[in-house]
Amino acid sequence: MKRLIPVLFIISSTLLSCTAPVEATPSPTPIPVPTPTPLPVQIEGLEETTIRKISLSVEQNYPQIEEEFTQPIEETTSRILGSMGIAICAQGMPCDASLYIDLVIKVIQEEYTGGEKCFAGAKAEGQMTLAIPAHEPVNLSIQGQEDPPFAIFSCATDFSDAPLTKAWGQALLNGLYEIWSIPVLTAALQDQDGTISYAAIQIFEELGPLAIESALPALVDILNNKCIDHGSNAAYIIRALKPQDEEVVQALIQCLEQHKAYPFPFIGTLKEIGPTAINAVPILVGLFEEGEDYTNGEILEALQVITGQDFGLDANQWLEWWEEQQ
Repeated sequence: MKRLIPVLFIISSTLLSCTAPVEATPSPTPIPVPTPTPLPVQIEGLEETTIRKISLSVEQNYPQIEEEFTQPIEETTSRILGSMGIAICAQGMPCDASLYIDLVIKVIQEEYTGGEKCFAGAKAEGQMTLAIPAHEPVNLSIQGQEDPPFAIFSCATDFSDAPLTKAWGQALLNGLYEIWSIPVLTAALQDQDGTISYAAIQIFEELGPLAIESALPALVDILNNKCIDHGSNAAYIIRALKPQDEEVVQALIQCLEQHKAYPFPFIGTLKEIGPTAINAVPILVGLFEEGEDYTNGEILEALQVITGQDFGLDANQWLEWWEEQQ
């Protein structure tokens, strides 16, 4: 079936002033970031095993192209393990374990309107092997896939423009999750590569409420301490759980205060929590903005669900009602 390609059209000055010299203020001494404590392996029979140093080897094969081509799979794996307190040791050096990843990655081609064929999807599959001295190697089948969308805004005609990271990112996280469970996903959620953090969101959604509940303390910590960079991701995942917890609500509120330019993940989550999020009323009312019909509609719907009241877009009435409840 041919798919549609909608066409999308996307339609500072610095002022310098002369002032008297100002005495330089000494820079504050940076506070060292504590190294995370590695957690035990979560595979049956290895629960008492904690890996602090691991050797890493990655093989990646792209059968559809002849020239040499690689993706930053090893670098991404190193970042995720490092954020969990697991150091990568050089080959030949003493290590607690070794991790071998072997992936075959293919693009999925799809034909869209006009007969144009685009590299719109990707698939990755292979094996992850964890070897720990005095134990049998653990072999895990891993896979990830990004299906072509029904419609696209631009056609990827080069292999490297296909959504390869989405496919191998899912495969990588699925394998690491089997070994270290939820901490892998909360670490990936904070990765510098947005595609990897999105893959973590997808896996959380597949795992469902029980997995999200076990990750809730880590998600709240993200809201409280890493709000600017990763708060939106944490808020989005928490939404599926609808936690009736005032600590979670407070964390969402304080993070929302820092994300007023793009508040939707927080508004949606507070709405799903419902009446327990009553303390969010003042900040939600403060987000009303003239001419922003979509934003105002989202805010109003959240306020109605949380309070059971409806004062439309009249901020004064909402705040008067709020004061009466105190």
